[in-house]
Amino acid sequence: MLLQWHSKQQQQVSAAAPETSRLQQEQQQEPADGSVEVVNSSNGSTAREKDGQDPHQADRQQPDSTPAADASSRNQQQKNSAKARLQPALQCLDGDVAANVRLAFAKLHLYTLVASHDCYVEQRQVHYSFNSPSDVPEVLRFTALEDLPQLSDLPWGDDALAKAHPDALQLYQQALPWFKEALQYYKLEGWVTEHCHILFEMSNSYRCLAGFESDPHKRCVMHRNRAKLLQDLEGELSPTHYPGLSRSISLELGNIYREIGDIKAAAGRQPDKVRSAFLS
Repeated sequence: MLLQWHSKQQQQVSAAAPETSRLQQEQQQEPADGSVEVVNSSNGSTAREKDGQDPHQADRQQPDSTPAADASSRNQQQKNSAKARLQPALQCLDGDVAANVRLAFAKLHLYTLVASHDCYVEQRQVHYSFNSPSDVPEVLRFTALEDLPQLSDLPWGDDALAKAHPDALQLYQQALPWFKEALQYYKLEGWVTEHCHILFEMSNSYRCLAGFESDPHKRCVMHRNRAKLLQDLEGELSPTHYPGLSRSISLELGNIYREIGDIKAAAGRQPDKVRSAFLS
């Protein structure tokens, strides 16, 4: 419905399109590697933090120039362009509606990343609700906006999944900005449940991306950043008023530290080094 409305209002919105919004400026400053991006749990702000080396520095210094990588790069540029065209329409919506639309886009990329992780990292079979455009019921179809892809132009089934780290990183980078934009509305003050659930989703995106990473140090960096998303909340939420959320945060942090310890143990680290991973 949003896309149909935007198509009808395109002339009205186009006058505001040249103006660069605050969120667009933030996206232009987005670092290429989201895996070392830390989100302040209280206000959704971000800070760049180094832990050893940049996990994807080598990837950027030696870009893959294969035809598949070139096609993936063009696809990424098209998606970024489509997002930029949607921003003026989102600015015209009420804050809660725009935030929910941003969450929908974030979850679209996240769930694709989760399915990719299930299929190619955990080697589990993935079941699809729709295997091709013809499977989509008419009630869920909409008229595509100008310059945006048709359903038939999108990848479906296994073709939509990330099979290796570069594609998984691309999905992560597509999801993260949408999540951070949604956090600008769903702040901890006043939106405790929604704010925490978004941070859980962001933690899940780190987890799935780490599954495609072969370097143990880089994987640990990603898991530490999962912890940084949530550790401030552990002592900030009242167990009396938010018992479910408090337990979920503690459980998530426990799983994170366990995964870090498992990575270090598998890499042959000494037992005292492994124990320190759970306490760091």
